[in-house]
Order: sequence, then C-alpha cells, then structure tokens
Amino acid sequence: MGAKEQTSVHLIWRSDAKTCSSFSVFFSGKHIIVLDEPTAGLDGRSLQTCIKIINEMKKDKIVLIITHDIELIAGACKKLCLARSWKLA
Repeated sequence: MGAKEQTSVHLIWRSDAKTCSSFSVFFSGKHIIVLDEPTAGLDGRSLQTCIKIINEMKKDKIVLIITHDIELIAGACKKLCLARSWKLA
C-alpha cells in the first residue's frame, strides 16, 4: 500500500479535498453554482479534473466561476466578465 493510501481521512491532500468538494457540489441538486477560486493550490492533473467536473456541471446547471486561473477560463468558460477596480468592466 502506498503512502497516500495509508493517509488518515483527516489528512487528505488539498487537491483531493478540492476535487471531493467539487463532486459534492455537482451532486447537490442546486441549479446555480458559484465557485470561488476552485483551482487555487491544485496541480496540473487536478486542474484538468476540475475542468472536466465543471464542464459536466454546465450541462444542467448555471456555473459562475470567480478565478484568476487563465487555464481554467480557457478550459471551462464560454463567457467572461472582467472586474477592474472593484467594478465590472
């Protein structure tokens, strides 16, 4: 058994915790989802997983994403609103 498999549930990796959180939102039954910096601290593989989850969510939900992550925007967004100086541009 590898080190990750032996880790306590309370000590799961941050990227794994974020992925689990994304899955719980996916199955929450809510029609509008707001994600605030969903990829903060994620590695490249976890980022791609997050993009896949968001793209699945978008099939039957409205998903609003607050992010600075250009890769996330490119992979998961069709429309973009920019905020500058605390005002929508």
